[in-house]
Amino acid sequence: MWKDGVMTDLGNLGGGYSGAYAINKSGQVVGYSDTSAGAMHAFVWQKGVMTDLGTLGGNWSTAFGINDKGQVIGYSASFTGSQHGFIWKDGVMTDLGMFAGGQNGVLDVNDKGQVVGYRAADFGPIKAFIWQNGVMTDLGTLGGNSWAVGINNHGQAVGFSEISSGSMARHAVLWSIK
Repeated sequence: MWKDGVMTDLGNLGGGYSGAYAINKSGQVVGYSDTSAGAMHAFVWQKGVMTDLGTLGGNWSTAFGINDKGQVIGYSASFTGSQHGFIWKDGVMTDLGMFAGGQNGVLDVNDKGQVVGYRAADFGPIKAFIWQNGVMTDLGTLGGNSWAVGINNHGQAVGFSEISSGSMARHAVLWSIK
């Protein structure tokens, strides 16, 4: 963290490295760090203290976003080893679930607690989704794979979609969510 010309080392969780991905208005920072056991775990840093967020039962996790209410999002290995998105608040990591097998990743959260990301079925396309009030909803595509990467407090999500299955041609997308 850099403030008033001074860089602050946020530290780590006992290992040799860490990285930060997001910061909110309160100065809470989220990211990943290796632990003294050699695992990679998501963290939230606040006022000089780095807190290990744990995992969803697997051996790694990483945090990618935090809203102004302190809700942290990221993804983690589950007990089965598959990648699941999570939301963390006040010491509780909640698994966002899956559509039908495969894995998912979450990339942003707004102050309403709406989470966006992508899911990849075991056999099938990658699709953008929103998770809100405990329900994951497919956002659709322009014909191929799609990813939602950001959401604002008005429920507008942005990302990109391939225009047809297997196409490398991608277009920017805006979804308006109720």
